[in-house]
Amino acid sequence: MKIINLLLLFFLIANLCNSQNNWYLVNSNVTSNLNEIIFINSDLKIGYIAGDSGVVLKTIDTGKTWSKQTINPVVNLRKIQFINSQTGWVTGASSIGINVFKTTNGGNYWSEIYNASDAICFPTGIHFINSLTGFITGGNRFSSSLTKGFIIRTINGGNNWTRENWNFDCISGISFKDAENGWMFTWYNIDSHFGELWLTTNHGVNWNSYLNADEFEFSSLFYKTLDLAWSFGKSKLNQNLLMLYEWNGNTWFPKWYDLVNYSYTSMFFYDSLNGVMCSDSGYIKKTSNGGTTLINQNPVIRTNLHSIVMISPMFGFAVGNSGKILSNSIIVGMSNNEENLPIKYYLHQNYPNPFNPITKIKFDIPTLYKGGRGGVSLKVFDITGREIQTLVNSDLKPGTYEITFDGSNLSSGIYFYRLEAGEFRDVKKLVLLK
Repeated sequence: MKIINLLLLFFLIANLCNSQNNWYLVNSNVTSNLNEIIFINSDLKIGYIAGDSGVVLKTIDTGKTWSKQTINPVVNLRKIQFINSQTGWVTGASSIGINVFKTTNGGNYWSEIYNASDAICFPTGIHFINSLTGFITGGNRFSSSLTKGFIIRTINGGNNWTRENWNFDCISGISFKDAENGWMFTWYNIDSHFGELWLTTNHGVNWNSYLNADEFEFSSLFYKTLDLAWSFGKSKLNQNLLMLYEWNGNTWFPKWYDLVNYSYTSMFFYDSLNGVMCSDSGYIKKTSNGGTTLINQNPVIRTNLHSIVMISPMFGFAVGNSGKILSNSIIVGMSNNEENLPIKYYLHQNYPNPFNPITKIKFDIPTLYKGGRGGVSLKVFDITGREIQTLVNSDLKPGTYEITFDGSNLSSGIYFYRLEAGEFRDVKKLVLLK
């Protein structure tokens, strides 16, 4: 009882978080590492995720549920692109080579259209300008031997491919704005370390270097307009220096920097101002001023994140290791049953309990609820009263909600979760056994 009273006191003085900064777990039903997420521009209800062990996930309800397909279990799929709701490509690597698969029926069936024996290299980028012309980049960023970077290209939808080897360890990624204009970034790791950003204005026939950043490795790039692009670079000389560069149509210039011990693996800008980015340490940031300032986000679990996307200025997804999908939409992150609306607040016991490492927490919001300052708050605390995670912090419609809590990053022990809405407060115990 004393512990619960202390918790209640702690809850009363805890600061409320901005709900738009919270990122919630979405159920993926897989444990494979997830490497890239995309949505179809013509129909944002449809999205795809490429993952390890040949996993491709698909949603037709804007990310609320995902169905699984396994293309080839020995291939770790890294990059995926669709040019419409039916036609798409996915590429990955196995222990013996590189593979490319294509679908023409919305992912119901995938056929292998390219494979090459190359156990050292792996694909890092894919971009199709149209249904016929496409590029795949790759290499080995950890190489200490000669020439591993490559571009393979097709002009007939992937039926035939030609390969160009570049004098770099790795071509780390590629991004096209239209049929003519595109950027790629490269990495060289012999004797000296440097990264370069290259521009083409003739659909990849010629490439010109526009930024040679000695001691910097570029980890992500996003091309928005001909006069606007962003790229993250990490210094190899000063391991803690992270730089965001911006392209203004003529030159790349430093936009933002920080001293951190991680790299940003992916970024996405919905427009010239609103963007999000994720890191290999599980950090997520957002900007509403084109990258001048970056705001910390609050993911419910921190794991290596590989890809992030926005489908509106305030709505996005990120994916990463061990099947983790995160969204900053509370409606996507939780299931809500609006049938047989409850008549009172109720916090259910989590199930299963004890758990390892996933459990479900359900709660009821009654028909008389009208929102209010702070809305609905659901938080998890350890036995000392220290806040572990904010699972919910938002105004919600009346209904019965269920949300996933993942204790993968926690030690075995007793924890508490607490629901607060208006005058209502309730605390329950959950037990993590590993």
